[in-house]
Amino acid sequence: MSNVPTIAVVLGRVPQLSIREIEATLRRGGAVVDELTVTSGVALVKATPTPQVAWFQGLGGATKFGSVVATVSSGTDLTKGLAAVIGPAREIGLSAYGVGGSLNKLAGVLKQSIPTLRRYVLPVRGRELSAAQSLGLARGGGIELALVQAGDELVVVRVEGVQDIEAFTKRDRALPAVDPLRGMLPTKLARMMVNVGLSGPPVQGEDPPVVLDPFVGTGRILLEALLLGARVLGADRDPRAIADASANLVWLRSAERLPWPDAAAEEVIVSPIDRLAAVLSPLSIDAIVTEPFLGPPQHRPLSPGERTALFASLSPQYESLFRAGQTLLKPTGRLVVVFPTILGKSLADRFVDRFPDLGYHVIDSIPVAREDQFISREVVILTRSRR
Repeated sequence: MSNVPTIAVVLGRVPQLSIREIEATLRRGGAVVDELTVTSGVALVKATPTPQVAWFQGLGGATKFGSVVATVSSGTDLTKGLAAVIGPAREIGLSAYGVGGSLNKLAGVLKQSIPTLRRYVLPVRGRELSAAQSLGLARGGGIELALVQAGDELVVVRVEGVQDIEAFTKRDRALPAVDPLRGMLPTKLARMMVNVGLSGPPVQGEDPPVVLDPFVGTGRILLEALLLGARVLGADRDPRAIADASANLVWLRSAERLPWPDAAAEEVIVSPIDRLAAVLSPLSIDAIVTEPFLGPPQHRPLSPGERTALFASLSPQYESLFRAGQTLLKPTGRLVVVFPTILGKSLADRFVDRFPDLGYHVIDSIPVAREDQFISREVVILTRSRR
């Protein structure tokens, strides 16, 4: 195990969900995780086979990827360790995670001690190079080093991949059909949820996994599932949502040159959640990934009484979702669902003691919140209970 290379993944703003995504995607790719630790916002992973950049590019919740090239103990001359890693490079960039001291001073010392080094790039803000800086450095033939504090040691990572911010932004902003009233699930979060839902190991010769979003809205979850190679199904009681999701699927297939479905296949259908189990085949879905209606947009904080009333109005759609999942999900299937959180309390709290009776086991519940939100999200990951 000690000979297995260590790779580093810089986690995004929801580290707990990012870790779940890493674990699920490695398992789906057939990798065995020997070790996974998190330090200073960076996951250090040993897995067999060793994950590559192409795997990282499928993630939604990680910003950078690289190989651990050195581990320097406290008291060791860091410049000597970095000099061996940098080699003949003429340009370097430095990012730091949990590391104190001046990056500018370190970069200056490196420039003096390495004859070939002509230029260094430092973060414009904070301690991490932006995606644009990282990409510009790589295109110019330079290298980026990430310094990660791990207890009394400093881990040196050579950055080999950066999240494709432009692609995510395009799918966030360039969709032909959007509707803020039905919610705007961020594209990165949708990608993470799909990856967590598709957690099973690959089975040779089987058809692509099937991802269902029964509250499809404008189809953001289906778009990410399609890009990950899944077969997608969506449903909604609102015909306009079905039209919007269909338009966005057509746009994505044209933009990304993806295969078109069979002419007879219905990818999105008008159906309320409480009738969906009668429309689709039993035990046919690998993952249900969805954000149900979380309530109307709010422009002020809600009172505790308003929260209680809203939760009561939303509960029936979740009840129907859980019952539909019991019929539609394969025995190994997962349900990844967003619950609303208001004033520090989640609607999921109403169901936590009932999940076993409803036929589910909770793997994790992860808050996803911003300070400016009056209604925030909690992502709950469930599997079918084994009885």
